[in-house]
Amino acid sequence: MPPAPGSSNHDAVSKRRRPPGVRACLLIGSENVTISMLERISSKGIHAFLAGTLTEAMRGASEDGYDVLVVDGQVYGKDTNDACGKLADAWPRAPIFVLSGPQYDGADLSTSGMAEVIPIDTPDRSSICNVVELLLEKFIATTDVSAYRTVLKAVLDNVSDGIVLTDNQGRYLFSNDAARKILTTAEQTDSDPSEMAEEEDSHSATPRELPLADAAGNRFGGLLHFSAAGADTAVRPFEPARDPSTGLIGADAFHQSLGRALARRQRRGDRCAVLLVDLDRIRAVRDTLGTSFADKIVTGLARSVSLGLRRGDLLARMARDEFALLVEGARDEQEMALIAEKLLALVRRAALEERIWPDMTASVGIAVAPHHGETPEALLEAADHALCQARAGGGNCFAFSTQESQQRVSRYVEVHESLEGALARKEFEVHYQPLVVLGTRSICGFEGLLRWQSPTLGRIAPAGFLPVLERTGMIQAVGEWVLHTACQQARRWQIRFGRSDIVMSINLSVRQLEDDSLVSVVRRALDDSGLPPACLQMEVTESLLMTEPERASNTLRRLAVLGVKVSIDDFGTGYSSLSYIKTLPVHGLKIDRSFLRGVPGEVRNVQVIRGTLALAHSLGLTVTAEGVETEAQLRCLERYRCDFAQGYLLGRPGSATEMAALLSDSGA
Repeated sequence: MPPAPGSSNHDAVSKRRRPPGVRACLLIGSENVTISMLERISSKGIHAFLAGTLTEAMRGASEDGYDVLVVDGQVYGKDTNDACGKLADAWPRAPIFVLSGPQYDGADLSTSGMAEVIPIDTPDRSSICNVVELLLEKFIATTDVSAYRTVLKAVLDNVSDGIVLTDNQGRYLFSNDAARKILTTAEQTDSDPSEMAEEEDSHSATPRELPLADAAGNRFGGLLHFSAAGADTAVRPFEPARDPSTGLIGADAFHQSLGRALARRQRRGDRCAVLLVDLDRIRAVRDTLGTSFADKIVTGLARSVSLGLRRGDLLARMARDEFALLVEGARDEQEMALIAEKLLALVRRAALEERIWPDMTASVGIAVAPHHGETPEALLEAADHALCQARAGGGNCFAFSTQESQQRVSRYVEVHESLEGALARKEFEVHYQPLVVLGTRSICGFEGLLRWQSPTLGRIAPAGFLPVLERTGMIQAVGEWVLHTACQQARRWQIRFGRSDIVMSINLSVRQLEDDSLVSVVRRALDDSGLPPACLQMEVTESLLMTEPERASNTLRRLAVLGVKVSIDDFGTGYSSLSYIKTLPVHGLKIDRSFLRGVPGEVRNVQVIRGTLALAHSLGLTVTAEGVETEAQLRCLERYRCDFAQGYLLGRPGSATEMAALLSDSGA
């Protein structure tokens, strides 16, 4: 039964996984709804959720969203158009019915076609229950089966197996994309489909025939199944557009909503603001009390804060501990400052009232369009810089994007625009830095490093473009290209110089490690190049491991099954420990270059290096020191039996041609 008026939103949210049926969201105010009406529509298979604000509507949605939305224009008044626009953005396939009234006639909506306006002339809104009930019944009656066929087709077309549905006479009724490819090729070559599947070597030689019958056993059709050979059969988790623990939309959905809000802002000529919210000291909580406890804090705070927001503002969970608030129609910076102050107060109050973590506070970074940017990327980047300023101020405060941060944002946008299409234009290059065995000082492998020569911006340092690739998601395609290029180059050197022991080391980014297809990408790179898995080493930074420890651990284990080696880069700069690392399928560590500064004169750094080497070796891990620049540093590392080293003293990064010459000179 749907939640009755007056029931808590927490109860409604806890029941988001409802049985099949029509899911309706009613933004009409609980005072206009009776329990008897809710009971009647529930008996007809309609699961209604009452929402007082847009944020409540977002939180109350099931994973499949809503099928129909009803909005009372009398409640929202002049904000009804904007509310309907946001609802349409969130659930584009759900029809919207707007109830008009004396304070809102809905003329604009009728003209735009965004919603169907239902006139209600009685000021006391006494007829709302009857109208809503009739509307929902009408919606059920007009729901077309073709919608379900569209969904079925979309699902089957994304399946790698070939699937064909036939009638009782064996005639084809439907085939998905994979099956059509086999059948089309068979027609062109006058071959049998099963023979074509065998020749393609991408599907099983013969399809399985499965009869389709009703409950009485009467056959009415059949199914032909061409199973994909060698497909990655690992079960991939479903990633909903909304965060399952808070019910808030995620980063991708927020990015899309922000883009549409900016388009509306340009038409109206007003302002639009983004506030990034980060919880202070939450990382210390994770380190001391564990990830699960910290997640409960974040979830509890998010739910409490979302209930205290203004009607129409959109809250999203951007990352594990970071949230974003979208505010449309902002008048000036004073108004944004008040909203930021309210956010900070909501966090403090929620932490106390919920007894979550008494001294939990937050930092807020604010960016306003058009002053700080006109695109989602620019506005989010500006807000991120402002958030950094707020954190630097000690937390529990907010900051606006400044002129200095605006210059960084302008540079970000410039680099972003130049990066688009750079891979297709072949502007990237992989350089290689030698890895040297200490003791013999012989080259044992290389680290592949991405370089970019822009035709308009010139050569850009990695620190100037890698964060942009990461933030925009372009790093996945570029990273895959780097992996393939480096593996092929390593295999060429192995063959040319008779050095089957040459190892290629590649850095993994956050996006790559979070990508479920990473293992498949690595497998293809190894297969295409012929490089033995043991000769590929993937480097993961220590901070990356601690961001998503469970997910990172699972991915590293799958890589280890392939035979690929894993090394932790920049060790000593994060919050992990050797006791945690020994539970991972890790083969080695890389001591961060910062610990080599002043060595051997800096006694404390020498002690850190010596202790790390002793502990790592006791766990069976190899250790590589990076950033070696002096002979004294090298002798110190050799004295304490460091395994490998790299740095300008041993070889600067260079092109494949330069490294081949280096291998020749070393007598490889």
